[in-house]
Amino acid sequence: MPTLVEHYEKYFGQIEAGWSKDPDEKILPFQIIRFSGNDDYLVYASLGMNNIPLISPNSGKEIRQELMMIIKRSQESTVIVGILQDIIQEACFSRK
Repeated sequence: MPTLVEHYEKYFGQIEAGWSKDPDEKILPFQIIRFSGNDDYLVYASLGMNNIPLISPNSGKEIRQELMMIIKRSQESTVIVGILQDIIQEACFSRK
């Protein structure tokens, strides 16, 4: 069975950048990675979020997941990584 990274790279291209710290240089329990994508789109994804179990508000069952964001290359911005980090930190803190 392929690893998560192998699966990601098969569909989204090679990893070309990664972030494991927040803007204050605090090490996070997950990473944000950016893939080469294609000429029109860039793909960002979490790596390691699935190590932090969340609880479904509907069923109460444990959920393990990663988060992805696909954007047009023309909309690339330095704030994308921070937005993803904030969303993931909130989900992990609230466990939902």
